[in-house]
Amino acid sequence: NEVTFPEDYKQFLVEHNGGVPENNIVPLSHGTSDVQILFGMHDGPYYANFFAHIDMFAKRIPAWYIPIGRDSGGNLYLMSLWEGNKGVIAFWDHENEAPENEADQYFDNMTQVAGSFSEFLSSLQRNLAV
Repeated sequence: NEVTFPEDYKQFLVEHNGGVPENNIVPLSHGTSDVQILFGMHDGPYYANFFAHIDMFAKRIPAWYIPIGRDSGGNLYLMSLWEGNKGVIAFWDHENEAPENEADQYFDNMTQVAGSFSEFLSSLQRNLAV
């Protein structure tokens, strides 16, 4: 099966290839988090590398989601590549990970934060605590 990224995410990778957004506070239903980094497709350091995170979390997140970034607490932002909800962005809480060998069907530690990558970026707020 061929996997394709949503157009808005492809455009982001072409223009920025990852990085740290200026507005980096993510509103969540239970408070807020931050975006420490959005992963890029490059040979740079592992903490910023899209491919390193695909490998690292392969058996820990649902198979049709990809890690696109993380917060300062080690939680991930995932993007769905499943046709039924392609482009949806979810917050993945590492403190409540799936039991071993159950990640493909485990969503209890995920919260949808945006319907698309563009919506995710536009929902980010400025950190006022300086």
